[in-house]
Amino acid sequence: MPRSVIAAKLSPPRLAPDHLHRERLDRLWGTLEGRRVLLVVAGAGFGKTSFLADRVGRETRPVGWYTLDESDSDPNVFLAHLASAVSGAIGWHDTEAPGSDVNAIVQLLYAAERPPLLIFDDLHTVRPGSRTFGHLSRVLRYLPDGASVVLASREPPAVERARWEVRGEIGEILSSDLAFDAAEIEALLSRRFPGSRIEADTIARIAEQTEGWAAGLELLVQRIDDPDPAAIERVLDVMSSVGAGWFGYFAEEVVSRLEPELQGFLRRTCFLPRLVPEICDQVLGEEGSALRLEELHTRNLFTFGTHEEEPVYRYHPLFRSYLRRTATQSVSSKEIRSIRRKCARALLAGGYVAEAAAELIEIGDRKSALQLLRRRAAELLDRGRLEGLRPTLERFTSAELESSPEALALLGTSWDYEGEWDRAASFYRRAL
Repeated sequence: MPRSVIAAKLSPPRLAPDHLHRERLDRLWGTLEGRRVLLVVAGAGFGKTSFLADRVGRETRPVGWYTLDESDSDPNVFLAHLASAVSGAIGWHDTEAPGSDVNAIVQLLYAAERPPLLIFDDLHTVRPGSRTFGHLSRVLRYLPDGASVVLASREPPAVERARWEVRGEIGEILSSDLAFDAAEIEALLSRRFPGSRIEADTIARIAEQTEGWAAGLELLVQRIDDPDPAAIERVLDVMSSVGAGWFGYFAEEVVSRLEPELQGFLRRTCFLPRLVPEICDQVLGEEGSALRLEELHTRNLFTFGTHEEEPVYRYHPLFRSYLRRTATQSVSSKEIRSIRRKCARALLAGGYVAEAAAELIEIGDRKSALQLLRRRAAELLDRGRLEGLRPTLERFTSAELESSPEALALLGTSWDYEGEWDRAASFYRRAL
């Protein structure tokens, strides 16, 4: 192996002793195994590397592993490491190093007794526009029949893919596939806390709060000293209120790599409960939010989109909490209040009355929030726009609510809507 090649980059990482093998992902892998190119694209901390390292231990094919970093933006560094990765995969033991160019590497692949599987991990660390992507595209183009390549990245990699899509030779494993489901979360906790029994409601809350994000689950597990359901609920309360701890490492590492304009967009929109492009434009005082939100979503930057005709986005709860906390640390309280007032006005213009009132409460203007709900109560009822209403109303004191029959009636209607008729009737009586 040439001295310029770093051996550690050519070996998969060791799995933790309590790593949970997931049969569901095995089945998914089985449906995609014959594809020429497999994209594993998910945000930071979704377990891409752990999943692939687990697969390496179960492969019958020869495997070449290559973890990329910023230095691989240099195409010469990339080719030297790739030549060594392919040599190791096919068992090439010549005393001389193989040629470090694409043609020599392709010849090595054709010389293999069995077509190998090549895994490229952390491809997102390569600088955009680097010639490395061109070399990688050529390797894909001339890949021998039966050989496969896995490209793991936080963002869709900048390699040629149209021809493989047309031929049906490309597959994808995304964040939604890697996210832990409720059964896997239960299995993970059972492995970490043998003999404990955790209620289904607690599992459901963990699944909702972490959204199956592997790093979020690890953050949760590290904070649990006692697997008692009440203790887990307390940890979840802390996580939901601060979104700090281990997550800060992932979020900081992700955000610091972004362009300054995109960082500013995140800081100024993180106070919105839902990311409607038009509302973001109003808050920012400029157009272009739709493109930025789609970019955040496409790049797996903890941003999720709905499947509606007019897309609405949201940040992962822990990411949003992190952004809000860092925004308050780097921006003056006066500017934060100004941003949040803009958010309230934009939400109100979009018809999100309860959310607008919640923003006013956040900046301490409880009187204006209550007046807003009182003034728009009839409209909310007529339009059936009750989502988020009760949590907003329940942030007022009893004395504040008693001063507003309209607010009490809205609370009653919100309980009525959920079939809690006794509770609804008690608020109706108080309103009358």
